[in-house]
Amino acid sequence: MAHIVDRLKRFVRAEPEPAPIWRGVYASFGEVPASGEGFNSTLAAEAAERLLRETQGDPMPPEAALDHQILALAVRLLRSDVVRVIDFGGGVGQSYAALRRLTDVALRYRVIDLPPVIEHGARLWSGTTEIEFATEVDAAFAADVVFAKGVIQYWPDYAAFLRRLLEMRAPWVVLEKVPMMIGRQYVTEQLDVYGSGVPYWFTDLNVLAKTANECGYRLVLQRRLEREYDQSNFPPELRAGHAASLLFERGNR
Repeated sequence: MAHIVDRLKRFVRAEPEPAPIWRGVYASFGEVPASGEGFNSTLAAEAAERLLRETQGDPMPPEAALDHQILALAVRLLRSDVVRVIDFGGGVGQSYAALRRLTDVALRYRVIDLPPVIEHGARLWSGTTEIEFATEVDAAFAADVVFAKGVIQYWPDYAAFLRRLLEMRAPWVVLEKVPMMIGRQYVTEQLDVYGSGVPYWFTDLNVLAKTANECGYRLVLQRRLEREYDQSNFPPELRAGHAASLLFERGNR
Protein backbone atom coordinates (compact mmCIF):
# COMPACT_ATOMS: atom_id res chain seq x y z
CA MET A 1 0.00 0.00 0.00
CA ALA A 2 2.84 2.40 0.89
CA HIS A 3 4.40 2.14 -2.58
CA ILE A 4 1.05 3.04 -4.20
CA VAL A 5 0.77 6.15 -2.02
CA ASP A 6 4.35 7.13 -2.94
CA ARG A 7 3.59 6.78 -6.65
CA LEU A 8 0.46 8.87 -6.27
CA LYS A 9 2.45 11.61 -4.52
CA ARG A 10 4.98 11.63 -7.34
CA PHE A 11 2.16 11.85 -9.87
CA VAL A 12 0.56 14.81 -8.07
CA ARG A 13 3.91 16.62 -7.86
CA ALA A 14 4.44 16.01 -11.59
CA GLU A 15 1.30 18.00 -12.48
CA PRO A 16 2.45 21.66 -12.59
CA GLU A 17 0.17 24.41 -11.41
CA PRO A 18 -0.84 26.94 -14.12
CA ALA A 19 1.47 29.94 -14.03
CA PRO A 20 0.00 33.37 -13.12
CA ILE A 21 -1.09 35.27 -16.23
CA TRP A 22 -0.01 38.79 -15.17
CA ARG A 23 3.51 40.18 -15.06
CA GLY A 24 4.94 43.51 -13.93
CA VAL A 25 3.54 46.68 -12.34
CA TYR A 26 3.33 49.89 -14.37
CA ALA A 27 1.77 53.34 -14.10
CA SER A 28 0.46 53.56 -17.68
CA PHE A 29 -0.25 51.51 -20.80
CA GLY A 30 2.69 53.03 -22.64
CA GLU A 31 5.17 51.42 -20.25
CA VAL A 32 3.93 47.85 -20.82
CA PRO A 33 6.00 45.74 -23.26
CA ALA A 34 2.94 44.56 -25.19
CA SER A 35 3.18 42.33 -28.26
CA GLY A 36 0.93 40.79 -30.90
CA GLU A 37 -2.62 41.54 -32.06
CA GLY A 38 -4.40 40.62 -28.83
CA PHE A 39 -8.16 40.77 -29.23
CA ASN A 40 -7.87 42.31 -32.71
CA SER A 41 -7.38 38.83 -34.09
CA THR A 42 -9.58 36.25 -35.78
CA LEU A 43 -8.37 33.80 -33.11
CA ALA A 44 -10.45 35.68 -30.52
CA ALA A 45 -13.61 35.44 -32.61
CA GLU A 46 -13.04 31.77 -33.42
CA ALA A 47 -12.50 30.90 -29.74
CA ALA A 48 -15.70 32.73 -28.75
CA GLU A 49 -17.68 30.93 -31.43
CA ARG A 50 -16.36 27.53 -30.33
CA LEU A 51 -17.48 28.21 -26.75
CA LEU A 52 -20.88 29.38 -27.97
CA ARG A 53 -21.43 26.26 -30.06
CA GLU A 54 -20.20 23.92 -27.32
CA THR A 55 -22.84 25.23 -24.90
CA GLN A 56 -25.78 25.53 -27.30
CA GLY A 57 -27.62 22.58 -25.79
CA ASP A 58 -26.97 23.58 -22.16
CA PRO A 59 -29.98 25.37 -20.60
CA MET A 60 -27.70 27.28 -18.20
CA PRO A 61 -24.03 27.23 -19.23
CA PRO A 62 -21.40 28.94 -17.05
CA GLU A 63 -21.35 31.96 -19.38
CA ALA A 64 -24.96 32.68 -18.38
CA ALA A 65 -24.96 31.44 -14.81
CA LEU A 66 -21.83 33.21 -13.57
CA ASP A 67 -21.58 36.60 -15.24
CA HIS A 68 -24.94 37.88 -16.44
CA GLN A 69 -27.45 37.95 -13.57
CA ILE A 70 -27.08 41.70 -13.02
CA LEU A 71 -27.53 42.40 -16.73
CA ALA A 72 -30.70 40.30 -16.69
CA LEU A 73 -31.91 42.13 -13.58
CA ALA A 74 -31.40 45.54 -15.19
CA VAL A 75 -33.22 44.44 -18.35
CA ARG A 76 -36.16 43.11 -16.33
CA LEU A 77 -36.43 46.21 -14.09
CA LEU A 78 -37.01 48.47 -17.11
CA ARG A 79 -40.42 46.86 -17.78
CA SER A 80 -40.28 47.93 -21.44
CA ASP A 81 -41.86 46.11 -24.37
CA VAL A 82 -38.46 46.05 -26.09
CA VAL A 83 -35.22 46.72 -24.18
CA ARG A 84 -32.32 48.23 -26.14
CA VAL A 85 -28.91 46.98 -25.00
CA ILE A 86 -25.50 48.17 -26.15
CA ASP A 87 -22.78 45.63 -25.40
CA PHE A 88 -19.24 47.04 -25.59
CA GLY A 89 -16.71 44.33 -26.39
CA GLY A 90 -19.51 41.81 -26.83
CA GLY A 91 -17.50 39.57 -29.14
CA VAL A 92 -19.62 37.32 -31.33
CA GLY A 93 -22.69 37.68 -29.11
CA GLN A 94 -21.79 35.51 -26.12
CA SER A 95 -23.54 37.82 -23.64
CA TYR A 96 -26.60 38.06 -25.86
CA ALA A 97 -26.84 34.26 -25.88
CA ALA A 98 -26.45 34.20 -22.10
CA LEU A 99 -29.10 36.88 -21.60
CA ARG A 100 -31.51 34.97 -23.82
CA ARG A 101 -31.27 32.06 -21.38
CA LEU A 102 -31.95 34.26 -18.35
CA THR A 103 -34.94 36.33 -19.47
CA ASP A 104 -37.74 36.34 -22.05
CA VAL A 105 -37.78 40.15 -22.48
CA ALA A 106 -37.84 41.26 -26.12
CA LEU A 107 -34.48 42.78 -27.02
CA ARG A 108 -32.82 45.02 -29.53
CA TYR A 109 -29.21 44.11 -28.88
CA ARG A 110 -26.22 45.87 -30.44
CA VAL A 111 -22.66 44.57 -30.06
CA ILE A 112 -19.75 47.02 -30.44
CA ASP A 113 -16.40 45.37 -31.12
CA LEU A 114 -13.36 45.21 -33.39
CA PRO A 115 -13.85 44.58 -37.15
CA PRO A 116 -12.62 40.93 -37.32
CA VAL A 117 -14.85 40.04 -34.39
CA ILE A 118 -18.08 41.69 -35.51
CA GLU A 119 -17.75 40.28 -39.02
CA HIS A 120 -17.59 36.84 -37.45
CA GLY A 121 -20.53 37.57 -35.16
CA ALA A 122 -22.74 38.96 -37.92
CA ARG A 123 -22.29 35.74 -39.90
CA LEU A 124 -23.00 33.63 -36.83
CA TRP A 125 -26.32 35.40 -36.06
CA SER A 126 -27.46 36.09 -39.62
CA GLY A 127 -30.77 34.32 -38.96
CA THR A 128 -32.05 36.77 -36.32
CA THR A 129 -32.89 40.48 -36.39
CA GLU A 130 -32.76 40.88 -32.61
CA ILE A 131 -28.95 41.25 -32.50
CA GLU A 132 -26.76 43.49 -34.66
CA PHE A 133 -23.05 44.33 -34.82
CA ALA A 134 -21.08 47.56 -35.30
CA THR A 135 -17.61 49.01 -34.72
CA GLU A 136 -18.86 52.36 -33.42
CA VAL A 137 -21.74 53.68 -31.34
CA ASP A 138 -24.62 55.19 -33.31
CA ALA A 139 -25.92 58.29 -31.50
CA ALA A 140 -29.40 57.49 -32.79
CA PHE A 141 -29.45 54.20 -30.84
CA ALA A 142 -30.94 55.23 -27.49
CA ALA A 143 -29.81 52.47 -25.14
CA ASP A 144 -31.78 51.40 -22.08
CA VAL A 145 -28.84 49.35 -20.74
CA VAL A 146 -25.16 49.80 -21.50
CA PHE A 147 -23.15 46.68 -20.75
CA ALA A 148 -19.41 45.96 -20.82
CA LYS A 149 -18.01 42.63 -19.68
CA GLY A 150 -14.26 42.31 -19.19
CA VAL A 151 -13.55 45.44 -21.24
CA ILE A 152 -12.71 48.40 -19.02
CA GLN A 153 -9.38 46.92 -17.95
CA TYR A 154 -8.11 47.02 -21.55
CA TRP A 155 -8.77 50.74 -22.05
CA PRO A 156 -5.76 53.11 -21.78
CA ASP A 157 -7.78 55.46 -19.52
CA TYR A 158 -10.38 53.36 -17.73
CA ALA A 159 -12.12 56.34 -16.10
CA ALA A 160 -12.50 57.98 -19.53
CA PHE A 161 -13.98 54.73 -20.86
CA LEU A 162 -16.54 54.62 -18.04
CA ARG A 163 -17.37 58.28 -18.68
CA ARG A 164 -17.98 57.45 -22.33
CA LEU A 165 -20.46 54.74 -21.34
CA LEU A 166 -22.23 57.00 -18.84
CA GLU A 167 -22.53 59.86 -21.31
CA MET A 168 -24.88 57.69 -23.37
CA ARG A 169 -27.41 58.45 -20.58
CA ALA A 170 -28.89 54.97 -20.35
CA PRO A 171 -30.93 54.32 -17.19
CA TRP A 172 -28.56 51.48 -16.27
CA VAL A 173 -24.87 50.85 -16.90
CA VAL A 174 -23.49 47.43 -16.02
CA LEU A 175 -19.78 46.64 -15.74
CA GLU A 176 -19.02 42.96 -15.48
CA LYS A 177 -15.77 41.17 -14.64
CA VAL A 178 -13.99 44.30 -13.38
CA PRO A 179 -10.57 43.70 -11.75
CA MET A 180 -10.94 46.08 -8.85
CA MET A 181 -9.13 47.30 -5.76
CA ILE A 182 -9.92 50.10 -3.28
CA GLY A 183 -7.56 53.05 -3.14
CA ARG A 184 -5.03 51.48 -5.53
CA GLN A 185 -4.62 51.15 -9.27
CA TYR A 186 -1.91 49.93 -11.60
CA VAL A 187 -1.29 48.51 -15.06
CA THR A 188 0.21 45.09 -15.66
CA GLU A 189 0.88 42.88 -18.68
CA GLN A 190 -1.62 40.10 -19.29
CA LEU A 191 0.14 37.16 -20.91
CA ASP A 192 -0.99 34.75 -23.62
CA VAL A 193 -4.01 36.68 -24.93
CA TYR A 194 -4.36 34.68 -28.15
CA GLY A 195 -0.58 34.57 -28.37
CA SER A 196 -0.12 38.21 -27.35
CA GLY A 197 0.82 40.24 -24.28
CA VAL A 198 -1.51 43.17 -23.61
CA PRO A 199 -1.74 46.03 -21.06
CA TYR A 200 -4.33 45.44 -18.33
CA TRP A 201 -5.65 47.70 -15.55
CA PHE A 202 -6.38 46.74 -11.99
CA THR A 203 -8.84 49.57 -11.35
CA ASP A 204 -9.68 51.63 -8.26
CA LEU A 205 -13.29 51.45 -7.06
CA ASN A 206 -13.00 55.00 -5.69
CA VAL A 207 -12.14 56.32 -9.16
CA LEU A 208 -15.05 54.43 -10.73
CA ALA A 209 -17.57 55.69 -8.15
CA LYS A 210 -16.31 59.28 -8.40
CA THR A 211 -16.54 59.23 -12.20
CA ALA A 212 -20.09 57.92 -11.98
CA ASN A 213 -21.13 60.64 -9.53
CA GLU A 214 -19.68 63.33 -11.78
CA CYS A 215 -21.83 62.01 -14.64
CA GLY A 216 -25.05 61.92 -12.62
CA TYR A 217 -24.97 58.21 -11.76
CA ARG A 218 -24.53 56.30 -8.54
CA LEU A 219 -23.20 52.85 -7.84
CA VAL A 220 -26.21 50.93 -6.50
CA LEU A 221 -25.02 47.32 -6.55
CA GLN A 222 -21.70 45.52 -6.48
CA ARG A 223 -20.66 41.94 -5.96
CA ARG A 224 -17.50 39.91 -6.11
CA LEU A 225 -17.37 37.06 -8.61
CA GLU A 226 -16.55 33.55 -7.45
CA ARG A 227 -13.32 33.00 -9.37
CA GLU A 228 -10.18 34.17 -7.53
CA TYR A 229 -7.31 35.63 -9.52
CA ASP A 230 -3.92 33.96 -9.15
CA GLN A 231 -1.61 36.89 -8.38
CA SER A 232 0.77 34.89 -6.23
CA ASN A 233 3.68 36.55 -8.06
CA PHE A 234 2.55 39.99 -6.76
CA PRO A 235 3.01 41.40 -3.25
CA PRO A 236 -0.13 40.97 -1.08
CA GLU A 237 -1.09 44.66 -1.24
CA LEU A 238 -1.39 44.44 -5.06
CA ARG A 239 -3.58 41.33 -5.19
CA ALA A 240 -7.15 42.11 -6.21
CA GLY A 241 -8.54 38.71 -5.25
CA HIS A 242 -11.78 38.54 -7.19
CA ALA A 243 -13.25 40.45 -10.12
CA ALA A 244 -16.44 42.44 -9.52
CA SER A 245 -19.83 43.21 -11.05
CA LEU A 246 -20.99 46.85 -10.81
CA LEU A 247 -24.41 48.35 -11.51
CA PHE A 248 -24.77 52.12 -11.97
CA GLU A 249 -28.15 53.88 -11.95
CA ARG A 250 -28.78 57.24 -13.59
CA GLY A 251 -30.19 59.89 -11.28
CA ASN A 252 -33.61 61.47 -11.98
CA ARG A 253 -34.48 58.91 -14.57
